[in-house]
Amino acid sequence: MMLQAELHKLGEWVKNHSSKENMVTAVAVVVFLGAWGSYHGYRWLRERSSMNAQVAFSDSLDAYQRALSLQFSKESKASDRHELWEQAEVDFAHAYDKNSGSAYAPYMKAFSAQVAMAQQNRVEALKNMRQSIAAMGRSNVYRGMYQVSLALMLLDGSESEKDEGLKLLELLATDAANSYQDMALYYLGLWYQVQGQSDKAEAYFNQVKELDAKQSGDSTRADARSPWASLIA
Repeated sequence: MMLQAELHKLGEWVKNHSSKENMVTAVAVVVFLGAWGSYHGYRWLRERSSMNAQVAFSDSLDAYQRALSLQFSKESKASDRHELWEQAEVDFAHAYDKNSGSAYAPYMKAFSAQVAMAQQNRVEALKNMRQSIAAMGRSNVYRGMYQVSLALMLLDGSESEKDEGLKLLELLATDAANSYQDMALYYLGLWYQVQGQSDKAEAYFNQVKELDAKQSGDSTRADARSPWASLIA
């Protein structure tokens, strides 16, 4: 429930700050959602990874969280933010180099991508996120979430990258096995909304509502209520 509350709160922020000229805000917040949400699922990895990998990941995550806390602080100085993001970049790179064979490795790459995005280094961010997703098994419950983040990064790029991002979102939105199908549908709707294509946006938003209604009637699912459906007026 705590994750859903955070998804709702930050999703509202994205909706209120997205514009036709700038999808970077949406990308940054979704990347944060991915970091925050997946962190709470990492406990299951501890028994499968070495103690060294766990410690390295934890230490790197601490640096990331410090940098992130300043990123959203109006009182923070640019120099302080820059220093902390550089520290997070070094920590995750070092952690990955020493533990590339561990179960933590894909997540180290995912967080490295998020650090690169915060540093406005799209090339490095895309490379790291692609590598992270490629290393995740298809049964990984968080894979779809990181794929949505990758798609949104692509939507902020060239025309060919936008085409790739839209195709990826559409694929994720039609995959019933994707745990983040509603998230993909929502961001397709948001994309077309900020492009001024209200009919397409409404069609995708309606699919989010329909999926939410369907899930709400399934008592076997712990995530029955979609946090994305509540963002749609």
